[in-house]
Amino acid sequence: MNKRRKIGAISIFSIVFVIGIVFIFTYTSSYKSLAPNKQYQASYNRYSRIITIKNIADDRKCYLSDYENPGFLWSKNSRFLAINFTNSSRRASDIIDLEQSLCCTIPDKLAIQALDSKLKTSDNSLNNTCIEVTKWLDNEHVVIEFSWSADEIGHNISGWFIYNIQSSSIKELNFIREKNIPN
Repeated sequence: MNKRRKIGAISIFSIVFVIGIVFIFTYTSSYKSLAPNKQYQASYNRYSRIITIKNIADDRKCYLSDYENPGFLWSKNSRFLAINFTNSSRRASDIIDLEQSLCCTIPDKLAIQALDSKLKTSDNSLNNTCIEVTKWLDNEHVVIEFSWSADEIGHNISGWFIYNIQSSSIKELNFIREKNIPN
């Protein structure tokens, strides 16, 4: 006696629903970025907020914690990885030197303000500050965009500069200071 039972529409829907949820959870919980030379892979798990950088050739891994919503930008030679991320109420960047296993320092708000007195504001906190790598020009120069909230007279400051990672120097500083237009 062959005991087969029909699977109803509700059962099929339940199976498809469960598979869809598992797929969505797996797909959206992390994402990966492969270096141009395919030697390194960066991945991010949004639940643990950990970035893993893996050397594919020898399976060595580096773990970086406490990042939110990072984006990855690889240098053309794959030596550097720029990580743009959200941290509390600001956007920032780290640049990782994979050859030296170091985090390269990029200028912060105070360092940028020191370049020109017109960039100074009364608020030196990092709240509502954005300093992030937007483009690699070559293997050691990046374009960094910056902006921060209005000062006491209603100005927004934003701009960009080219930064040399090897020499830690800024060139071609460009900025605008705009007056907020009330609604």
